Amino acid sequence: MRLVPWRVQNFIRGIASKAAMPFARRWVALSPTRPAVALLRFAWNNDSFSADVDYLLAVAGAASRAEGPILECGSGITTLLIGLIAQRRGVRVFTLEHEAQWQAAAERMLKQSNVRSVRVIHAPLRSYGDYDWYTIPQELPQFSLVICDGPPGATRGGRYGLLPVVGRCFTEECTVLLDDAERPEEKAILDRWRAQFGFQSSFGTSSTGDYAVVKRAQAAAGQGPSSG
Repeated sequence: MRLVPWRVQNFIRGIASKAAMPFARRWVALSPTRPAVALLRFAWNNDSFSADVDYLLAVAGAASRAEGPILECGSGITTLLIGLIAQRRGVRVFTLEHEAQWQAAAERMLKQSNVRSVRVIHAPLRSYGDYDWYTIPQELPQFSLVICDGPPGATRGGRYGLLPVVGRCFTEECTVLLDDAERPEEKAILDRWRAQFGFQSSFGTSSTGDYAVVKRAQAAAGQGPSSG
């Protein structure tokens, strides 16, 4: 039996994913179930750099419960996922993206999907002393949910800057989902957030790694034992 050349496989996958995208968007907007989210991930067609279904489901669940604006650090499939859910619920989303070309790509994708709930902000990385993080607008709302999958791990200080830079914009009940929590760098960041800001973390597991659910200590109290 002759194997199908990978170029042909990629071509076929591209056609199938493009055809699936309108159905995936409508399904997720209606009800972000596991099959809907899995179809959206298939339609996104970027398996090497997309979060797995378990993490995307955690993001979808958190976005479905968010009672106020959502902050996203780093754009990607989660931008579309959150945007679809937020638009149905009348919630605003602010996405920080340090690369101008990816900001433009995210805006095109949202426009093609008729998603108007997301503002994608070009936020170049800048120095905050002993760490780098996004340049943020002067005016930001109070966020009830943060999806943190950026900046890249190689950034000086990694994702530590989230709390010292925009923690003032978190509601008392704000939840942070921090991806890649199994990495030593993220574990060190969680330790610093706990020691300096009183945020505690519990963990969820996906097929590609862990993510942390981070809350203020008083908000986390009564929700079961904390792991961090």
